[in-house]
Amino acid sequence: MPTINSRTLLAFSAAMLLAGPSAAQFGPPPGPYAAAAFTYTGGELCQSVSRVSAESPLGRPAGIALSAAASAARMDYCANGYFPGTLYKDDLRLTARRGPDSATVTLTSASDEPFHSPSETDLGINLSRELSEPGARGVWTLGVNYATRRAFLRSMPMPYLGYRYSYDGLSFMLPFMVRWQFAEKLAFSASWQPVKYYKLGLNWKPSETFRADLEGGTGLDQFLPAGRPDKSEALYLQTSSVALKPAVRLSPAAELGAELGWRFKGMYYMGSRYDEYRERRRFNGGASAGLSFKYSFR
Repeated sequence: MPTINSRTLLAFSAAMLLAGPSAAQFGPPPGPYAAAAFTYTGGELCQSVSRVSAESPLGRPAGIALSAAASAARMDYCANGYFPGTLYKDDLRLTARRGPDSATVTLTSASDEPFHSPSETDLGINLSRELSEPGARGVWTLGVNYATRRAFLRSMPMPYLGYRYSYDGLSFMLPFMVRWQFAEKLAFSASWQPVKYYKLGLNWKPSETFRADLEGGTGLDQFLPAGRPDKSEALYLQTSSVALKPAVRLSPAAELGAELGWRFKGMYYMGSRYDEYRERRRFNGGASAGLSFKYSFR
């Protein structure tokens, strides 16, 4: 049985309120698209990331709206202590929606050998139902989330009750995700990932063909290297960064983006939970730059 401390209880309470991983966005799900991106980050643990992703509807058999999404990323790192030189993150997602009900199944592997075994694979299941009337400004969602490799309370079904509200330029979702359109061309956004990770953004859209986002925050990545001696443990990478991300719409379907920013000091460590800092190593950050391209099929 996992040890439950105050931080774990806080994370568990927040997850009970969270309206599911697949619902962590405002508005309807995006249409079919394909995207590719490359980012390089300097510093002691320099990093180059190549990523491709795609999403598409699969039809409506028996009135059930099906959609699928997939992404694959390769991450190459400079030599630094025991941190692997190359890691991958592959993700597959299948979603079914019918009226107020939805179900999402995800299969994710973040490892040097993706899907090598169940110890390197995270199976996630999210079931939810909207309790409010269709078209309501405020929507209550009741659901349950299960994940085999969650960073806390693994393989335990976690119920949640979430609330989402949107009206007149203000949108928010509990426990915490908010977007405020405080001017015609400017918006502020913020999100919180239990227990201490967050992202802040200032979004500027002067025209339909150009936008620029200034984003910053602290995040945590979890990896499952195949050769780790204790399969109950994971490799965690905590980083803080800020970046300016302009994007130009080349056509109604194509968008070209760029990124210029800085990653601050970070650390990586091993642990059976996100807050167990075993073999902790700290490293200095550096500048980051990247390019991305997205094509929407409409």
